[in-house]
Amino acid sequence: MTTNESTMAPSTDTIHVLHVDDPSVTDVVASALEREGDQFVVRAATTPDEGLETVADGDVDCVVAGCDLPDGDGLSFLEAVRESDPDLPFVLHADPRSEAVAERALRAGATDCVPTEEVLDRHAVLSARVRNAVDRARAARRAEKAQRVGRVVRDLDEALARAPTVAEVDDRVCAILSDAEPYRFAWIGEYDPDSRTVEPRSSAGVAEAYLDSVEIRTDERPTGLGPTGRAVRSGEIAVMQNIC
Repeated sequence: MTTNESTMAPSTDTIHVLHVDDPSVTDVVASALEREGDQFVVRAATTPDEGLETVADGDVDCVVAGCDLPDGDGLSFLEAVRESDPDLPFVLHADPRSEAVAERALRAGATDCVPTEEVLDRHAVLSARVRNAVDRARAARRAEKAQRVGRVVRDLDEALARAPTVAEVDDRVCAILSDAEPYRFAWIGEYDPDSRTVEPRSSAGVAEAYLDSVEIRTDERPTGLGPTGRAVRSGEIAVMQNIC
């Protein structure tokens, strides 16, 4: 079996674990993990199909699965999970004599493999492996986000330096932001303190028609209670996930 080590400080954030195996095993593992630390929240599934539904629902930080599953096997389940989420931490446990299974699992994208006896009898080992896998995945996401933000900042700096007019700066900034993950729409508006409204000046992205159908105010009227009105009144950033 293969051990993955990490020197990073363990996370204290909540870790949502999905364990897929026979009910007699999932009950033991769930109780053991939750005893190892308050940060673990464990959900159980007894078949690969049930496990895939739970993964699709989201809010899963790590999957733990046995090699021999009711109505399936752990390797096929791993491959199915990888099709929907290539980066979700996945820990497979199998017979410690099954080196070939461990090698196949790691080639198929498993984050780690542990002997089943350690899952059942040495709970601290499993909890450490899960923490390690989740911490590394979260660190990778943070690094990717930082790189993405850095690229956007560089593009914005270039737009500010090269665009000859304010209108072109506005257009370029909106285009850059709407093309950058996770954003899909960006706009710039000008605030009129006399009318207490915000007039759109430039926009780009999938929801440009949205600006044609709304009056954007900053007072306490219904059209002033959205993120723009809140931001103007409070002087703080306001976020909206869905404008449709």
